[in-house]
Amino acid sequence: MSFLSNIVESAPDPIVKLMDLYNADDRDGKINLGIGIYKDEDGRTPIFRCVKAAEERLLGKQETKEYVGVGGDLVFVDHVGKKIFKNASFTGIQGVGGSGALKVLAEFCKEVAPDSVFWIPNPTWGNHKVLFESSGLTCKQYTYKAITRDNLLEDAIDSLKDAKEGDFVVIHACCHNPTGIDFTPEQRQEFLNVVKEKKLVPFIDAAYLGFAGKFTEDAGIISDIADQFPVVMCAFSASKNFAVYRDRVGIPFVTGQDAAELKKAKGLMLKIARSIYSMPPDHGAAVLRMIFEDDALYSDWQVELDEARARIQRLRTGLCDNLEQLGFEKPVDHIRTGTGLFALLPVSVEAVTTMREKNGIYMMDNGRMNIAGLQERRLPETAQAMVSASQQRIAA
Repeated sequence: MSFLSNIVESAPDPIVKLMDLYNADDRDGKINLGIGIYKDEDGRTPIFRCVKAAEERLLGKQETKEYVGVGGDLVFVDHVGKKIFKNASFTGIQGVGGSGALKVLAEFCKEVAPDSVFWIPNPTWGNHKVLFESSGLTCKQYTYKAITRDNLLEDAIDSLKDAKEGDFVVIHACCHNPTGIDFTPEQRQEFLNVVKEKKLVPFIDAAYLGFAGKFTEDAGIISDIADQFPVVMCAFSASKNFAVYRDRVGIPFVTGQDAAELKKAKGLMLKIARSIYSMPPDHGAAVLRMIFEDDALYSDWQVELDEARARIQRLRTGLCDNLEQLGFEKPVDHIRTGTGLFALLPVSVEAVTTMREKNGIYMMDNGRMNIAGLQERRLPETAQAMVSASQQRIAA
């Protein structure tokens, strides 16, 4: 036997496992509500018109595939940073998608604040804990009861009572994953006041800018937070709002009030990036830079993003209307009023299994579903399947 016999078998990622089950299902009409990818009415993930147009231009003018450097396309980074941070000084580098941006920042925090705790919402995106702990960071949770909104703010604040100065608080910029429910502006400010009083550091995950409101409106949330704190960490992802998932475009940002400190922060990010992946891919960032620099492409992007956001909201409303008309046993108004790709359907694990096996409807065991995976023309039958499954095994 070789040393490979020492490998402990890893449990598969739940989302990847669900994708495998979906791909192995040969039934027509199956519905994938698992992985968070925008889908159109035909179940396709389209390439945005502006992206396709920019790619065609890039193809015609690009003369080399040479590395662009460890920091990637820094002009693109600057374009995004200026959209997000209106007043705060910032530094950043091009990362490998949102996850890569998070990983660079996690390693950054481990280097400069190794004893700090990362407070993540419960629930949150499943990979947050994995990414932070794999960098040797300690994670604790603060309560985020977003389905009912009962005591949402109070419980979140109360669960931070043991947080210490210098700890990090992970905040979803908008379109909270997995609930789709964000703090109201008033609640967010009250929460931030507590973060300031305890001298904690906001760590913002910005994966869905443009899916709650217009891109500039959602970016304004980050700008407002950055204006209130001496340092803010922010992981930006372009995967959803530009639909460039496989091109892996993200940016780790750090804000600060001292130019010398920001220069050192950038140097540390470059050192970390070099040790993980060495150089980021260029294609996606080059395409998006062209969109930011062309008024017509930028305007068309805004239109396409508005169309995607409007479709998701129609799906939320339509699903809830159908569920309520059919007598669904649980309140679903949180689905109607939520934003972004995700919502939690209040059903049991058994009901989720029934929908998967009987109806070919695939969602996470906790009821998290990608709203964009629904099809408007099939909402009545989809809602009927959900009601039938929940009536058989009503969630506790």
